[in-house]
Amino acid sequence: MDAILNDTNLLANHAKRPFLFSKEAVQHSAFLLLEEHKKAVLRICEAFKPKKLTKDDLKICFYGFFGELCSRHGLYPGHRLGFDATEPQITKGIVKFLDSANHGDIAETRLKGFLLALLEGRSQNERLISSLKNARAFSIQAEKLIPSTNRRIDIFIGWNPNPLNSKKFEYGLIIEAKFGHKVMSGSLPDYKQHARGIFESPDNTALILLTLNRTLSIRNKSWQPVQWLTLMSRWERNLNDDDTDFTQFRRFIWKKIGN
Repeated sequence: MDAILNDTNLLANHAKRPFLFSKEAVQHSAFLLLEEHKKAVLRICEAFKPKKLTKDDLKICFYGFFGELCSRHGLYPGHRLGFDATEPQITKGIVKFLDSANHGDIAETRLKGFLLALLEGRSQNERLISSLKNARAFSIQAEKLIPSTNRRIDIFIGWNPNPLNSKKFEYGLIIEAKFGHKVMSGSLPDYKQHARGIFESPDNTALILLTLNRTLSIRNKSWQPVQWLTLMSRWERNLNDDDTDFTQFRRFIWKKIGN
C-alpha cells in the first residue's frame, strides 16, 4: 500500500470536470506526465483492486502532495489555454507575479513561497530559508544580463535583511530554468562567477538548475538540480491566493510540465 501511495505522490491529476478521484481520473492524467510518472500511473491502476485504494486514499495523497484542489489551484480544471507558453514567457511571467512593484505585498508572499519550494529539503539551504523570516528588501529580475558577456540569467533573486544602499545582496539565488532545451554547461561557470560579484557570501547563495527531469550538472556540482514538478507541487501547497490571472498563469506552467 505504501508503495502505491508513493506512486500516487508523483501524479498531477488533471481529470475532466466534474473532478473525480477515481481510477479513470488517474488514467486520464497519464498523457500529461513524464515517462516515470506514466509508469507510476500503470502501477497504481494495476493495484487498485488488490490494494483497495479508495477515492479517499487517493484524495488524501493528492492533497498531501499538491495542496487542496480548489478554484485557485493551478491544476483545477479551468478555461482551455489554447496554446503553450514559451520558456521565456514562463520565466518572465514568474518574475512579473512575484515582483512587489507590480503586485504589492501579495507578491512578497508569493515570492517567499516560491523560494521555500525551491530550497526545501537541502541542509545547505538552511541559512537562506531562515533569512526569509525577516527579509524585506527583495530584488527579482528575468533575463538579467551578465556584463561583458552575451549570457542572461533566467531568474535572479537577491535580498537583504533590511533595505541597504548596496550593490551587493546578503542572500540570493540564480536560477537556470529549462523545460526541454539542453542545458549549456559552458554558461554555468559564468553565472557562478557573476554570483561571486553580487552576493556578499557564497554560503548565503544557491545556484538552482530547474529542469523537467531534475538534470544533474556533472561538471558543475555546485548547482542544485530541482524538478519543475517538485517546485510546482510545493509552491501550490504554500499558496493562498485568489488572483485569477495568477491562477491562469500557473496553468500554463502545469501544461508546460506535461507536454
